Amino acid sequence: TRTPSSPPTVPPLDDGSGRAIGGTGRDIFALTGLEEVDALPETLYYLGGDAGAPQVWRLQWGLTAPEQLSFTPWGVEAYSVAPDGTLAYIARNGEMTVGGLPIAPPAGSDGTRLTPKALAWSPLGVWLAYVLQTPDAEPGAAGDFSQDGVWLRSAEGRTVHLARSNYSGSGIASGPFAYTGPISWRPDGTEVLIGAQTGGGFGAARVNILTGEVRPVWDSASLPPGSYTGAQWSISGDAIITSGGGQALRVAPDTLSVQPLLAADAELLPHGAQQLANGTTTFAARSASGDNGAWRLYLSAPGQDAPLAVTDALVDGGRIDFLWGLYEQEAIIVAYDTPDALYGTPFFLDAQGALRDLTPILGEIAAPAWGPVVLRTDTARINTTDGEPLNLRDAPGGSLLAALPNGTLVTVLSGPRAGDGLQWWQVRAADGIAGWAAESVMDVRGLRLRTLIPMP
Repeated sequence: TRTPSSPPTVPPLDDGSGRAIGGTGRDIFALTGLEEVDALPETLYYLGGDAGAPQVWRLQWGLTAPEQLSFTPWGVEAYSVAPDGTLAYIARNGEMTVGGLPIAPPAGSDGTRLTPKALAWSPLGVWLAYVLQTPDAEPGAAGDFSQDGVWLRSAEGRTVHLARSNYSGSGIASGPFAYTGPISWRPDGTEVLIGAQTGGGFGAARVNILTGEVRPVWDSASLPPGSYTGAQWSISGDAIITSGGGQALRVAPDTLSVQPLLAADAELLPHGAQQLANGTTTFAARSASGDNGAWRLYLSAPGQDAPLAVTDALVDGGRIDFLWGLYEQEAIIVAYDTPDALYGTPFFLDAQGALRDLTPILGEIAAPAWGPVVLRTDTARINTTDGEPLNLRDAPGGSLLAALPNGTLVTVLSGPRAGDGLQWWQVRAADGIAGWAAESVMDVRGLRLRTLIPMP
């Protein structure tokens, strides 16, 4: 098991900000032999530091020095970052912290302290979903577990017991099950997809946050429990993507009909399958035949005859985590030497397919996740295509107030909010005019261009 120290200490930069200063020769990417890397695709959050007490770290977009965000002596078990940057995490001793404040979960009927198992912010940060479980409870166990299950906490601190674990097996499903996580939010924020442990193995259930309706994503015919090892919503929110048993499947949420995204005859064992906005399926996989346990990252576009390996073998016999950029075809990959290793080696896969080791900057890490590029109170620069101005509106997707010239400096006041299929931030220019600006626009390549660039 690896026991890395904290991420490397970086030399001070010219202005003391920690941000890469182009052309000075002082940025950490150049100092570590990564001159070709201008910036990672997004702000990167991850677990790092002493293996005995992992903490949440952040490498902000455009910066080159990681920043430690949590300081619990117990170490962090799981975390989630809201779109506005609010951090929530579960410590290894079972304590939960939201926005820097400790949160005491409800106790069981006999006073037993329940254990948080997983957590995830909703797409716009309105709700934090989390799972509570009585220690050592499992499907079929006898007792009063009425507090176990899925909970919601609003940004203002209101809590709702959304769905109870079903230890008896009566009601919505044949056989008992207990919610354990992970949690995947539907992109429109109306439902959560929660991993559950059933008598037949792993399964997942949909829970509507408005009505509390629970709909299992398993059946005895085409999708029995234990037939897949993970599930998450597609980016469009119209399907559930699962992987396991040598297949990657696109599951229709309401009918549970399945469409193979990776057929069993591909002789691969996929893990963490996702479907990108353009319909491409991506997954980590190793060979299903022989003793070859080498893991690679794959892409499979619609109509493609066979999946394409976009990396060489990264690790033999371990596992892989990966994140694709939201705007560019770039990815962060973490390769773990063994399936139970706490930390792995981080890599950056750029748009040209070059793979670069990020350990000189981050050290070894775990649980990578993207986070917001701009935060409230940040100073940002307007960045547009061909120098065109950026529209400022009275509400997300609302009426035009003004057009801000390319290069204008603004202060971020609040956000993000959703409107017209975009993310919006409220900003104020130096002349005092304030309104809502889109976080991105379409550039000449047909790709999203980031319009708000955080400044030192």
